[in-house]
Amino acid sequence: INSPPTNGARQQLIWTAFGVLLFILVVGVLRDHRPLQRFTYTLGLAGILLLLLPLVPGLGIEKFGAQIWIQLGPYSFQPAEAAKVLLSVAFASYLVEKRDVLALAGYRILGLDLPRARDLGPILLVWLVSLAILVWQRDLGTSLLFFGLFVMMLYVSTERAGWVVLGTLLFAAGAYFGYLNFSHVRLRVTAWLDPFSDF
Repeated sequence: INSPPTNGARQQLIWTAFGVLLFILVVGVLRDHRPLQRFTYTLGLAGILLLLLPLVPGLGIEKFGAQIWIQLGPYSFQPAEAAKVLLSVAFASYLVEKRDVLALAGYRILGLDLPRARDLGPILLVWLVSLAILVWQRDLGTSLLFFGLFVMMLYVSTERAGWVVLGTLLFAAGAYFGYLNFSHVRLRVTAWLDPFSDF
């Protein structure tokens, strides 16, 4: 019986340890997160720019059917991983700042009380742009994860359960669309259902 290759697992372990160490350093240095609220839009813009990097000719490369990597010499990485952190902080900062006005009902659609467009508009625009970039790059997994994160943040800030219901339905529709239209998404679903089929 052939043993599964261990190189990928070793690399994942190294990067996981590096990530945990970086997390500890950030928590140790950034004792008070509130000053980050001054950089809400700056962080959001930086996150979108990071998402755009793989689309730059000569810098971005395609791997496994998705255009989400950039190559710098012998090293390659996914800038979307850093973008997710920046955009999550930007979303959280904006939603905390607008918590009271977002809880006010602006429109009622299908039993869901939606905030006023002028209150939700700026952050919704950033979210839609980032999702469009991820779909354009064919990184459906990250885009769906990002969507779920945004919906849960909206729920936490407004305490309206309708966001969870609407988000779940849209998430399921997006996942099904990705499965039907992108071969690498189907491949990943198959690998998840039968992870040892190639061994």
